[in-house]
Amino acid sequence: MWKTGELGKATWSSANVTWQLNATGGSQGIQLGLAGSDPKRVQFCSVGDEVFPQAAEQFVRGDDLHVSYPQQEGSYSIEAVFKPIASTDQRLVIEVILSLETRLLDTHPTVDLVASRSAESAAPKETMPFRGCDPISLAASSGLSVAVLLGPHDAPFTANHSSDNELRLRLFGEFLEKGVIRKARPWIVLSTSDSGVADSELSELYAKLCASPLPLTS
Repeated sequence: MWKTGELGKATWSSANVTWQLNATGGSQGIQLGLAGSDPKRVQFCSVGDEVFPQAAEQFVRGDDLHVSYPQQEGSYSIEAVFKPIASTDQRLVIEVILSLETRLLDTHPTVDLVASRSAESAAPKETMPFRGCDPISLAASSGLSVAVLLGPHDAPFTANHSSDNELRLRLFGEFLEKGVIRKARPWIVLSTSDSGVADSELSELYAKLCASPLPLTS
């Protein structure tokens, strides 16, 4: 289960591995990685001049960690839920549900999901969206591999802004009207195995994501 300390900071342990979540928001956004190492293995961050809101409240319900980021000086608020799907001594599969809302007119807030990588990686080919990005994206680097899975409700509305050394997926691609809540729920697969995660396993996880019910609330 989640172990929480100060606001926005928590760890999840499985066997001999501990994963560290820094979800305090602000300039660093949300960061997830191995405890005791670079926490920026996976990051959710603001785009351009936007300001990621600061965490103001958190609670744990079962295995779900809920963090609230109210709209302050920036243009949007976020409710985040961090839900581990599976964890072993070499792997963490976690669903991150982001619910974004704005009280401002004529704004188009977006959030980037970022992971570093040492080289271009080929992901298993699933059913491709008519627009947007691939359902499965990979970021392989020394000591940790990251796969991002986006279901059919997210992939068509996510833009790929990646480079050779960075995976960068831009969530919430559609214009957001005032008062409308948009949700994204990527599944993130982190692995410390030297061989990463097999294509067949990623395809199975993707099928599980597609078959899972959409979240009704945060």
